[in-house]
Amino acid sequence: MAAKLANLMPKFRMNLQYALWDHLKLIDQYELRRTSNLAKFTAKLISDPLSNCSLSMLKFFPDLSNVRAIDRTFLDIFFTHFFKKVKREYLSKLIAKLREENNRDVKLGIQDYLSDFDCEGVVM
Repeated sequence: MAAKLANLMPKFRMNLQYALWDHLKLIDQYELRRTSNLAKFTAKLISDPLSNCSLSMLKFFPDLSNVRAIDRTFLDIFFTHFFKKVKREYLSKLIAKLREENNRDVKLGIQDYLSDFDCEGVVM
């Protein structure tokens, strides 16, 4: 539902991004289950081509390779589900969009996860 709304109304996509960032600010207060659900929702949203959401939604984390333990848990769950769901062609488009946005920090952090999840052939 959120992916369809994000596709139909671009302003909704920005609202989703800001809402995600608000939740990420409070993530240390959440139980593991809620953190897991948030990560899975975000992975589903970004991996769905219909939503037209970008990996730059993760720019909340200034350095993906140097985060707190709870943030690492979120990112591990996110990328596990993201790489299960995303199609290789769409992943290439998402990476290209990151290059266009010149979002260096997110690109470097994602590069570590790409190597962990057997995504060879996808060029950052």
